[in-house]
Amino acid sequence: KVLYISSGAVYHTNKNRYGENKMQWEITMSMSGVKYNSARLFACCGSHFTQWDGNAFYNFLDNALHSTPIHIWGNGNMIRSYIYGSDMADWLWKILFEGQNEEAYDVGSYEAVSMYGLAKQIVDNFEKPSEIIIDNKHPFERASVYLPDTQKTEALGLTLKHNLWSAIKSSMYDYMKDRYNIK
Repeated sequence: KVLYISSGAVYHTNKNRYGENKMQWEITMSMSGVKYNSARLFACCGSHFTQWDGNAFYNFLDNALHSTPIHIWGNGNMIRSYIYGSDMADWLWKILFEGQNEEAYDVGSYEAVSMYGLAKQIVDNFEKPSEIIIDNKHPFERASVYLPDTQKTEALGLTLKHNLWSAIKSSMYDYMKDRYNIK
């Protein structure tokens, strides 16, 4: 059995090339005759995700670590959720071994947060908090709400071990350790 790692980008109304490719590969898998499940990943955080430049979570964290302003593109009301890496890994194994064949499962946290709320929670962890700037000059609202539907994963008995606060704290530690060799 194969676990195809897809993306929540397949749900975007105006898919970019990435979302279109992920959807096409899901269709290809369904026609292949191979036993498989699809895991549609949403936003993740945790150890070794630091190479994802452009990811809001890590941009905010990096700015906060350097006490530089955090710029939020759009109005700050975009809604996301972040699943911690070890939770994601647990979910992927469970989907592979116990998921129904040819089923797509959304993999992501069910704890929603606005971009402004995420930035605020991150800067609140620092003695010298960064300024948060809402940058409405950038109409970056590809998906104003980007959240997984976790009904299928809940039916498999999957829950989060890390809530958002825990995921932020653990990711901060992981990020500093990985990126800056802090022990």
